[in-house]
Amino acid sequence: MRKNIQVTTETRSPRQGWLRHPAVVALLTVAFMSLATSVLIPHISDIVGRQAAKRRVVKIIIQYHANVKPSLNALLTTLKLYHKKNIVAPHITDIPEAQRGLRAKMEQLYLDFDRSAWFWFDEICEDLKIVGLDERTRNSIEKLFLQDFKKSLEQSTDTLDIFWDKCLDKNYAPSDPNVSALMGRTRQMLDSQTKDRMIIIEQTLRLILD
Repeated sequence: MRKNIQVTTETRSPRQGWLRHPAVVALLTVAFMSLATSVLIPHISDIVGRQAAKRRVVKIIIQYHANVKPSLNALLTTLKLYHKKNIVAPHITDIPEAQRGLRAKMEQLYLDFDRSAWFWFDEICEDLKIVGLDERTRNSIEKLFLQDFKKSLEQSTDTLDIFWDKCLDKNYAPSDPNVSALMGRTRQMLDSQTKDRMIIIEQTLRLILD
């Protein structure tokens, strides 16, 4: 039995030995390195690059919303403070002078809002092209963020404009209950629109990261 085992071992050794030959090992190593260089490494680099692009787009969207929301709030808060101040002292306040001050302040605040509100859309659209998403997903994101979100933001500016125009109207009367009611409706509508945009952002980020 031992002789048979020894003979079998001696018989297998020559067939297995060539795999350990330095030349064969070197050849196999070169072949593996060539495969890794030409296929694996570019593939891994592509995946890493797309993941980095996704993180960039996500960061841009989150930062964008973080900038826009307080800008809108600043516009509304300025109008509310103006109106409430006039309600407290309607006979002391020089309304035309107060309106000129309000106009100047609101124009500056709106310029700040304008700089942070609109240019992001083009940048996000460009970044989506290198994220590596399929066309259907990319189209869904563009509809959600570049259409629905933008439309909601335009609705918010329209909502503010109504109250803003009322405060600057030549017939503006602080004691008019309709103005105070409009202020309340404006706040409610902006809150509702902000919630809608938060839902849109959550859906957008989910599509990007999935």
